[in-house]
Amino acid sequence: MSSREAFERLRTQDPKTLTDLERALRFLYLQRLSFGGKVAKQTFGVDPHRGARFNSLKLEASLKLIYRRLAGVTIEHLDWFEFILGAMIVPTSCFTLIRLIGVLRITMARICLSERIIRGCPHCLHN
Repeated sequence: MSSREAFERLRTQDPKTLTDLERALRFLYLQRLSFGGKVAKQTFGVDPHRGARFNSLKLEASLKLIYRRLAGVTIEHLDWFEFILGAMIVPTSCFTLIRLIGVLRITMARICLSERIIRGCPHCLHN
C-alpha cells in the first residue's frame, strides 16, 4: 500500500538497521514513490491522474524484470578514486561514479569507456 506516512517512515529509517532484503525493498518502494525518482532529498510523488506507482500485487513481476536486467552485473561499493586506480577497464566498461560534495549535494557521472580513452595506461583516463 502506498502512503505518504509509510514513505516518510521508510525514508527516515536508518538502512544500517535493516537486512539486505529489507534494504532492497525499502529502496524499491522509495524509488517508485519518489517524485522524479530522485535518490537524494526524496519527496513523495503524487499524480492525480494515475494510481500509486508502487503496487505490491505487481511486485513479483517487477522483481523478475529487475533480476533479468541485473543478471550479468557486478556491483562494487568502493571509494571512487580507488576504483579508478584499480579498475579492470576494458573497451566495453561502463560504470557510474557517485561523488559526495559537501554534506548533501551529490553529483553523478556515468562513464562509458572507449578504445581511445583507455589506450596507453589502463589505470588513467586520457582526454
